[in-house]
Amino acid sequence: MIPNLFIVGAPKCGTSAIAYYLSEHPNALISSPKEPFFWSDDIKASGHELRPCSLDEYLNLFKDANPKQHSILGEGSTSYLRSLVAVPNILKFNPDAKFIVMLRNPLDVVQAYHMEQVYLMREDQIDFAQAWALQKKREAGLNIPKNAKGSDHVLYRKIASFHNQVQRLLEIVPRDQVKIIIFDDFKENCEKEYKSVLRFLNLEDDKRDNFEPINSAHAQRWPLFAKLILYPPRPLQIPFRKLRRFLIDNDFKFVNWVKKKLNVKKNRISIDEDLESEIKEYFKTDIDNLGTLLDRDLSYWYK
Repeated sequence: MIPNLFIVGAPKCGTSAIAYYLSEHPNALISSPKEPFFWSDDIKASGHELRPCSLDEYLNLFKDANPKQHSILGEGSTSYLRSLVAVPNILKFNPDAKFIVMLRNPLDVVQAYHMEQVYLMREDQIDFAQAWALQKKREAGLNIPKNAKGSDHVLYRKIASFHNQVQRLLEIVPRDQVKIIIFDDFKENCEKEYKSVLRFLNLEDDKRDNFEPINSAHAQRWPLFAKLILYPPRPLQIPFRKLRRFLIDNDFKFVNWVKKKLNVKKNRISIDEDLESEIKEYFKTDIDNLGTLLDRDLSYWYK
């Protein structure tokens, strides 16, 4: 058995929720960690990622698959949608692979993704307005935070420009192998969208009725301790990586419990009207092009 489901993005669009709900379906197995980032080798790995170093190590994430039980083996690396090579790599590996794409208003995505990069300590500009203002310099390779390991993780305009990303995927993947979900639909009726995913994957309805939010806005409770875990001193990097890998492999529920203890809920800070207008204007054409591609009016995202 090999992976046949890839939740490819976009980040902060509900992919963690879909992956979690599917992980509890009796006939689906989702990798742990959910984001191995294995196929997007054109995007540099950050220090805290547990990216597999070989195909054997990657396939080992699915070692618990049971051919008599699991018809779906999946993972959810949100870098795959914007990667230039991930989807072609996946299709070479498994031409029959199915892809789930989740999309959200770019205005919300850029702010939520910035907040996540601050949480992961890959962004040194705590104020979103300052990070947004640095986009041109960062595209030129300047002002890149140390832990970002390259500019990809902090180019918010690029990450949330979805039209070209989705078009590139649809040009090479058969349409019946792609499921596209708009976050607004998912938020309004999560159960309906979840059942549509089950039909797409030919999975029986498991009668799930609990759709709690997953990976909602949060911050580090103890930043210094979090920094030690995410970016340990060089002598401790290999031991810490092995420890994290062992804990995830053997007791994922314990890891989730620890994460909850280390995190604290944090609401997104509102931006001023001028910046909001600037962001909407920047994404307006991309949103219209995406709407045309999907045959859906998405102009309410910027109106």
